[in-house]
Amino acid sequence: MANPRASVLLKHRDQSGFTLVEVVVAIALIGILSAAAVSFFVSGVASMSEQQRKQGAVSLANSAIDKARSVAPGGVDASGTSGLVKGRSQAAVNASWTAAAALNPDDVADMNPAWDTVGTPSATDQWVPITQAQKIDSQPYTVTTLIGTCYRAKTPSQTSSSCTKAKSASTDITLYRVRVVVSWAENAKATPKTYRLATLVDPSVDPIWNTVLKPFAYDDEVSISAGAPAEFFAIVQNDQVEYDTSGSTSPVVDLTQPAYGTVTVGTGSRINGVMFTPPADKSLTGTVTFKYAVKGSNSEKSSAATVTVHILPAPVDDSFRIQPSTSTVLNDLILANDAGTKNISTSRTVGIVLTSDPTIDMFGTGDVSAETQAARQSSQQTLASLGLSLDGSGNLHFDAPAGDRTDPVIFYYYLVDQPKTGSETPALHSKQAARVSIDVREDEPKSADYDVRIPVKLSNTELKTSLDMQELTDNPENYKIKITSTDIGNGAQGRLVVDGANYNATNNNTGLDIAYVQQGNSPHIATFKYVVLSPGGKVSAEHTIRVLIVPNVQDDSYVVAKNGQKDLEVKLNDAPTDNTVKMASAPTLQPSTCGTLTSDLNNAKVTFKAKNAAVTCTFKYKLVATSFPDLISDEATVTIKVQ
Repeated sequence: MANPRASVLLKHRDQSGFTLVEVVVAIALIGILSAAAVSFFVSGVASMSEQQRKQGAVSLANSAIDKARSVAPGGVDASGTSGLVKGRSQAAVNASWTAAAALNPDDVADMNPAWDTVGTPSATDQWVPITQAQKIDSQPYTVTTLIGTCYRAKTPSQTSSSCTKAKSASTDITLYRVRVVVSWAENAKATPKTYRLATLVDPSVDPIWNTVLKPFAYDDEVSISAGAPAEFFAIVQNDQVEYDTSGSTSPVVDLTQPAYGTVTVGTGSRINGVMFTPPADKSLTGTVTFKYAVKGSNSEKSSAATVTVHILPAPVDDSFRIQPSTSTVLNDLILANDAGTKNISTSRTVGIVLTSDPTIDMFGTGDVSAETQAARQSSQQTLASLGLSLDGSGNLHFDAPAGDRTDPVIFYYYLVDQPKTGSETPALHSKQAARVSIDVREDEPKSADYDVRIPVKLSNTELKTSLDMQELTDNPENYKIKITSTDIGNGAQGRLVVDGANYNATNNNTGLDIAYVQQGNSPHIATFKYVVLSPGGKVSAEHTIRVLIVPNVQDDSYVVAKNGQKDLEVKLNDAPTDNTVKMASAPTLQPSTCGTLTSDLNNAKVTFKAKNAAVTCTFKYKLVATSFPDLISDEATVTIKVQ
């Protein structure tokens, strides 16, 4: 029989709840489980973020590989440069090679660096960029595409054959190894991580099999810079034609000539294309066309294909000086040495596109990245801060700052073949931008001793003659002349005029236009001393100007009868006509056989005796002031007709 008291005790305990110890234990267990769950959640989120970053790197690597595979691996110009290395300079490749080797030597250990050996390649010319900065979901990445050469045996093998850095046989073929390295870091303090992807590209050209009854020529579109030397274009590469590639006969036939420039069929190793020479007039730019057909070994000939040649403008670097606080239109200065500044088409023109940085993409349209748009806007702001602007007519204005600059103003510009109005063929810009360096600095004012010759006036009225001091001293037009002293008074001989008003040593001694006013009609010498002042306050050394008022001689003509004699008072129409002047020397008759001359030098009179023949005789003479041996006139001619 059950104990009734035990039943009561058990019932009482079931209704009492958890003890304090039990509650504490339960909370501790829940905390442990929660911490484990949170740790698992955080770990999962971090793992997911890292996976997303890796997926981004994989996507960028694949995109870079696809970019490399999209260009022609074979020769893309006359020198046979591969499209993979087009635009990659030796310096840029070596720099990327050194950086890659420092991070992981294996990235460059199995290939040789390859670069573009033609001209001066720049980053803007790269068909496959060496380095690109990319961003996916706010995560920045650096994508580096390393391209080098390696060698593989030409003959087939039943075993695996690696492409090795060293060439083991003369018959080995050259391949390009493309290795893309994508690097990223979670934050500035995190250790960078990398993802790599590599592929081999064979630049060999596949054999072309003629599967049609007739050859077929495809249209081509190429470009060349104005003024450049003749360039080879392999226009047959995309055509369907069977011919002896090792022979000397080109498949190119029925070649026509463009309206501008000349084209000839290639010879030797270039029978698969043509040589195009731009117009001899280097100022011409625009688009021309010519036609050709291809003829195969079976003597079948294709229909005509059209080759479109864009002759691109070609700007050249410039460097010059401009005075401070001046406004200058730069077009004539920067275009003077450029090629392709005049458009062949009357409906198109050549414009200017400015940039502060030649690495900025100034011509991409459509889906332009936010970074490029920001760079373009920043370039405009930089150019404006330098005082550079283009107006609606295409004039490039430069507002020079006040005062000398310690460093030059530097900017870049492209030339663009563009339509004047409407939506004609898109604009075609120069391959490279030209660099312009402007030295904003005042020229040092120049001065020296000069003699200014002014003939004696022929009338009794005053005669004002500008001395053209800026041209005389070879200074800019805005450089002022300050007269420091003079022996010229307001007497009968003459006076100085400064900017239209009579010279005054106190308050009218400095100006842009210095003139001398003749008041008398006698030869004389007037002198003054001067300095040249620049707008910025520079002062030249002091020098002397001598104003030489010299005798004024006029040509004469006379008629004398055969065997006749005549006194010729040649100075009657000269100035002065008095005895203050005389003949500088005895004149000589030309031809000497046409008569005889007797000269009275002091009275400037010549007696001519003619011979018995109809002839025209001449002689020349000068007058000199009797009191001033330095004052000698110009030369006058006397013509005598004997009839």
